[in-house]
Amino acid sequence: MLALKEARDGPDTALAVRHNFALALIREGQFVDAEEILRRLLPVEREKIGRSSPQALGCLRNLIEVLEGQGKEEEARDFIG
Repeated sequence: MLALKEARDGPDTALAVRHNFALALIREGQFVDAEEILRRLLPVEREKIGRSSPQALGCLRNLIEVLEGQGKEEEARDFIG
């Protein structure tokens, strides 16, 4: 689905699809996979739509949640500070 969305609408429009996919993985408890997506997505969102955009802040919040869910509190704090 993501490849089709990117091919049709371009890579920038797929940001929300990637984020929603990561959220679905979080709900399923698949934190490792969600972390991988969010770590790649966060810098792209910050660059394309701004560091303080609601989307980028939501991505950051979700990445912190995923890290904490895996017991990586120290890494999560690095994103907060």
